Amino acid sequence: MHATRLLVRNAALFIIIILIGAPLWSQSAPAQSSAVPPLPADIPSTAEHYSFLLMGNLAGQEAVWTVSDGALHIFFQFNDRGRGPKLTAILKFDPKGVPIEETITGNDYLKSPVNEAFSLSAGNAIWKNDAEHGEKKISAPAYYSPLNAVPSEIALLAHAAVHYGGKIALLPEGGACVQRVTELDVEAGSQKKHVALYSVAGLDFAPNYVLLEGDKDHEKFFASVDSWGSTIPEGWESAVKPLLAAQEKVKQSRSADLAAKLKHPAPGGIWFLHANVFDSEAGKIIPDQLVVVNDNRITSIGRA
Repeated sequence: MHATRLLVRNAALFIIIILIGAPLWSQSAPAQSSAVPPLPADIPSTAEHYSFLLMGNLAGQEAVWTVSDGALHIFFQFNDRGRGPKLTAILKFDPKGVPIEETITGNDYLKSPVNEAFSLSAGNAIWKNDAEHGEKKISAPAYYSPLNAVPSEIALLAHAAVHYGGKIALLPEGGACVQRVTELDVEAGSQKKHVALYSVAGLDFAPNYVLLEGDKDHEKFFASVDSWGSTIPEGWESAVKPLLAAQEKVKQSRSADLAAKLKHPAPGGIWFLHANVFDSEAGKIIPDQLVVVNDNRITSIGRA
């Protein structure tokens, strides 16, 4: 469900890029220079500030602060050659850290207006965004996964799931499984921190990752790093590369584990029935053949 929503949300972006002839980005392509938008003047001086790096270059910011009524405010924006979101999320929580109210306003990556809302009262969850409008009765803890989530919200999801043993239901559908994968010492100049890397499965086809800091009962968002876009506290930008390298090792280890766990050995080799085989010496196609492959080598060819 969440992977489908992700594909729908990003489909328009890829179609437009292709239509206008702009080159699609890749992990190795250099980022084009973008003017970093200024923070709005009404963001309080007490807000925590994060840098958003677009393929290694500063392109935007996130600011996080709490107001007197306990509501958490998160402002996020970046500029990608004129495109880019500008969003403000406001959340209220139950005593265990699960959001019971959220609004997200502003504009998305393609500058379309965003007006998303969620509320949970007396076990009745209601949500509305540009893709869907729904309502659901719930009897167990559930976490709303916004269509227009800002970067540090994944840390809120991870914290809530950890409180319930590492798993929590998602709204509109699905569930999240959160695991503490490893711990890291990170440095930036004279600054040092000890952070924990968590995997969050259930939001996409493969797990998402987030770095949290603090003791286990009071961990908070430190960073989310990715080869395309990374969010990290101001002054810690130089730590993105080593954090990415450590995260990539975790991903590769997971892939190796899955390959070992899910492979299906074929002791008799793999048989390709009714195959057309090209005879290079005779320069012709031989139809209806049985081709047997063992250990990445063709071991026999004959009539099917």
